[in-house]
Amino acid sequence: MIFGIGDIIAFSHNSEPKQGVRDVKAMRQRTQSGQTSRKEKPVVVDTHDRYPQVLVLHNNWQGNIHGINLNQLSQQEINYLTAIIDPFFAAEIIKKDGRIRSELQRFPKDAKITSPHDFYLRFVKGFIHNYDSYRLYKPQKMLNIKVIKRYSDIESRMKTSQQTSQGQEKKPSGVIDTSTQSGGSDFFSRYAQSISRMRGPRFK
Repeated sequence: MIFGIGDIIAFSHNSEPKQGVRDVKAMRQRTQSGQTSRKEKPVVVDTHDRYPQVLVLHNNWQGNIHGINLNQLSQQEINYLTAIIDPFFAAEIIKKDGRIRSELQRFPKDAKITSPHDFYLRFVKGFIHNYDSYRLYKPQKMLNIKVIKRYSDIESRMKTSQQTSQGQEKKPSGVIDTSTQSGGSDFFSRYAQSISRMRGPRFK
């Protein structure tokens, strides 16, 4: 797999949107009995995105790629997601956006997340009101995959900043003080570490 949890990827997706299934047996029975009925077909909005850009929440959960399609989000919602995974971006955006700052402050430091969908419902969905942007993709139907941003780059930067700040009394201005502002700069890092080895629900 060329991408992992926390990466932002773009690709083409050749899966067709689901179509309604007709009750063929019932239609045949009505026709044979001489009954005819014409009903207006409901307008179906095609939400299938052939060229999604996705924040990966898991790259192999029950054989699917789980993620959030960024194409369906507003810029503020994208900023919120970025702040969750990138503490350096969070340090800047919370100065400008009070709603994002307020949401990040609500994150519990000891949250136990059991699945990618659990993460989405508890920490993302409340901020996104217009669309349900959680998506599952079959790897074999994902073509021309390109990694736009790697989470490992953020982790490397965090590690370097932590090592630098150990020898200084004052933290670098670019690193968010998570104890008072964002609820934990390593929040997404802890999520990724705890969920990465899991491949599906744990049954008791």
